[in-house]
Amino acid sequence: MLGLYLTTVALRLVAVVLRKTHQYGTESAPRTEWPAADPTLLSEALFSIAHIFSFARIIFLFQVNEHLGPLQISLGNMLIDITKFIFIFLLVISSFACGLHQLYYYYVSFEEDYRPTAFKS
Repeated sequence: MLGLYLTTVALRLVAVVLRKTHQYGTESAPRTEWPAADPTLLSEALFSIAHIFSFARIIFLFQVNEHLGPLQISLGNMLIDITKFIFIFLLVISSFACGLHQLYYYYVSFEEDYRPTAFKS
């Protein structure tokens, strides 16, 4: 994890050196036109990955807290039940969606221009 942060700093230094030596050119291009292996883009990606790993490491400290520890342990044990519920929920929702599609697909094929005449003057 510390290696990711150090690599981020090194890539930022490489980007600064490349900018100072005008290897990027004199004009600044939008970020969408930068090459994929640009040191700035790589350093930002590695920095975000290092942050994710840092926060994942902090989660283990929650178990020591008297309020968050039991909550984290019980949520960890409930993950299997939650995934079962989500699977059954998605199964029911998709079956209703298929049923409604089967009911209404016939009416999509009408090409008539339906304009209500209720408010016509």
